[in-house]
Amino acid sequence: MARRAGPAAPVRCSARYDACGGVSVYLHDFSVNTSSSGLRSRPPGRWRPLWGIIAASAVTAGCQTSVRPPVIEDRSAALTIRQGPAAADFQTGEAADNDAVIVFDLEREREAAYFDLWTRLRDNLALQPPEQEARVDYWVQFFASRPKHLKDSAENARPFLHHILEELNRRDMPADLALLPLVESSFDPFAGGGEKASGLWQFMPVTGQRFGLGYEPGYQARRDIVRSTDAALNYLAWLNKRYDSWLLALAAYNAGEGRVDRALADNRGRGLPTDFWSLKLPQQTVDYVPKLLALGRLVEAPDRFGIHWPRIPNQPAFHAVEFPANTRLSLAANLLNVPEKDLGWLNPALERGATPHDRSATVLVPATKAEEMLGRLPELQALALANPLPPPVLVRTTAVKPARSPRSYTIKQGDTLWSLSRRFGVTVTQLRQWNRLPPGKPLRIGQSLTVTPPPRTITYRVRTGDSLWAIARRHGVRVSQLKTWNDVSSSRPIQPGQTLKIHLESI
Repeated sequence: MARRAGPAAPVRCSARYDACGGVSVYLHDFSVNTSSSGLRSRPPGRWRPLWGIIAASAVTAGCQTSVRPPVIEDRSAALTIRQGPAAADFQTGEAADNDAVIVFDLEREREAAYFDLWTRLRDNLALQPPEQEARVDYWVQFFASRPKHLKDSAENARPFLHHILEELNRRDMPADLALLPLVESSFDPFAGGGEKASGLWQFMPVTGQRFGLGYEPGYQARRDIVRSTDAALNYLAWLNKRYDSWLLALAAYNAGEGRVDRALADNRGRGLPTDFWSLKLPQQTVDYVPKLLALGRLVEAPDRFGIHWPRIPNQPAFHAVEFPANTRLSLAANLLNVPEKDLGWLNPALERGATPHDRSATVLVPATKAEEMLGRLPELQALALANPLPPPVLVRTTAVKPARSPRSYTIKQGDTLWSLSRRFGVTVTQLRQWNRLPPGKPLRIGQSLTVTPPPRTITYRVRTGDSLWAIARRHGVRVSQLKTWNDVSSSRPIQPGQTLKIHLESI
């Protein structure tokens, strides 16, 4: 599948003033770059927000027959209006005294016209599945039947979606890719970790290292919102260039280039098509691409499926500020009067809830508080010096109950994946993955399933500066669970040196 062509050249319009200073705007040339290989063509209606910009910039108030409207030149908005001899007549192409020429950057103005990010995303969807593709239809119904999951994921996305869409637009990549973190992590920047995939974009350690997200003491780069987004889009762009297909690029992002290369070679050797839908790939990857396309369909037609995407303003949610070394987020949260968890959600890479011990670091702060934070940096530095964190100490966790080996279970009358998931304390997704069960395939009586029982329990020694919220996020559990497992409450807070039990899910 070929990439979209580059950004369109500035669009040239003619604005003709009437006797009362009114204006009529004519479009001289209007073309939309599209690709025939699975990318949607944008219908004319999707450019409608532009006309509001033109009208707001060009219409003058009142009837001023003796005064010509002024020249307007707003370079910051990539919009220029000129009147007089330089203007070209719409019909003849010749200059007209009462005409103006409007030149503006179509892409930039169009993106700025949206008030809601879901509308902006909807109008820029580019990936098109084949007609009546059953795998996409299945996942459309799957997600549509789980509106709470979509709503929670959309709320998680609130601080991140604008940045991702801006980066995709800047690189001229399909806006659909902004939905990939919903597939990967439900937009939870703390998802995964350790030797597993981690962060919004779920980078594995080796792939993260390859794209500049190696581990640094006290800092998990794979969870860094800005750096991981940059790395993910670099990786996807590289894969698309390699395969000349966004769908194959997505498949390789999930399964690895080697697996996709082998599938392509196998089909070529047998004279079979080499598009994504024709390849023999792991079941997880077979589902992965249709999931993304299904989400695109739900964004495009939410009313049809009874989905409500919570409104997210089309404006930056955060700005980057350089914090001094060894500075706790809690200190900044108190200065700015914002919840510590809000700063933590924007900065999941900071393992201790603080900048690294030996160097300054870029910290994301809410856009509404960025200017205040810049003005109070000296105050923050003084607080950090007065409230230092000790150097990080590697703490060994001791397995109290090691993970058990997989066991076999024989399907009986009345068994379902849902009932078995509850019986064994695992998820339906895990049962499907362990047994390579495609969606929609029924269980058979007598069929043997592999089940890996959870959980294993570890102990964790509380360090100075730790909070329940930070410990919970670090281990992928909830604060309420930590409180229940360890008899912790507001009247019995955690103390440095205290040992906590943490039940980890075994996958």
